[in-house]
Amino acid sequence: MEQCISWDRVESQHGARNLCDEEVVIEFLSKSRETERLVIPGKAFRADSKLSGMPWMFTVCPVGYVSSVPFGAENSDAIRASHYSCVRR
Repeated sequence: MEQCISWDRVESQHGARNLCDEEVVIEFLSKSRETERLVIPGKAFRADSKLSGMPWMFTVCPVGYVSSVPFGAENSDAIRASHYSCVRR
């Protein structure tokens, strides 16, 4: 699902646009702050200004699914390398 998420500037802040055909949940971590966002197809979200510009770690899964790798800083290498799949909650 990561392929259909476009990370870019959204209203002058870092953010993501959902180019997928379905709603997705983006879970991301920056500077020890975990955030989860639901993104409707064709829509975007702006990241909190406190998160902008920091190195991000994120997963993207359809609604009702989570990363097979527990989301947390201890698994950052696997998550940043996209070594996870989406499994039902």
